[in-house]
Amino acid sequence: MPPDRGVIIAPVRSTLASRGRNSESGLISVSAVLGIAFLALIVYLLLAALDADTDYYGSVAIPSENVAIELPKGETDLYISEKGDPDKLGDLDVPADLTFTFTPPDGGDPVRVDDREADTEDTDGGVTKEIAALQVPQEGTYLVSVSSNSAGTLSQPRLTFGLSPLGAVTHRFEDVVDELKGPTGIIVLIALGALMLAPRISRAMER
Repeated sequence: MPPDRGVIIAPVRSTLASRGRNSESGLISVSAVLGIAFLALIVYLLLAALDADTDYYGSVAIPSENVAIELPKGETDLYISEKGDPDKLGDLDVPADLTFTFTPPDGGDPVRVDDREADTEDTDGGVTKEIAALQVPQEGTYLVSVSSNSAGTLSQPRLTFGLSPLGAVTHRFEDVVDELKGPTGIIVLIALGALMLAPRISRAMER
């Protein structure tokens, strides 16, 4: 008596369905891992904003001459600050005769200064105001000189070198990109390749 075709076809369909589910499960796993990794990267970048500070890279007194300040390549925010009770100090007046120079390391390219206008902000120990953005051509130690004859009307005035929230996120993103260009990037590519090939290897072993 010939075997019932329905009996033969049923196990085949069951096997194919099982393989399909395993394949989908593998694909879902890869998608989930990539999604989690992407979200983790976004959170990691946004947390960098917490590092923002108006004197993140240091400060120099006004006046000063040839004070060494370590600056990163790229944009650095420049502030003038005053010590005291913010409620009593009020709006910070930038001295009209305030001048500053930046001597690059080893005679490199000069620092470009872009003027900015901003409101006075309260700090823990006084007030501060952003006055410029520095476009630093290369990372290194710069000699900073600051002068002002009228700065004596301010309470312990200083020139500070800060990092904005956006700048902090940008710097961290650049660090991640640089890290991925090295051995870490190779490891990540190998891990992703293994995840993508895992479902195919699993199906091959089931045959």
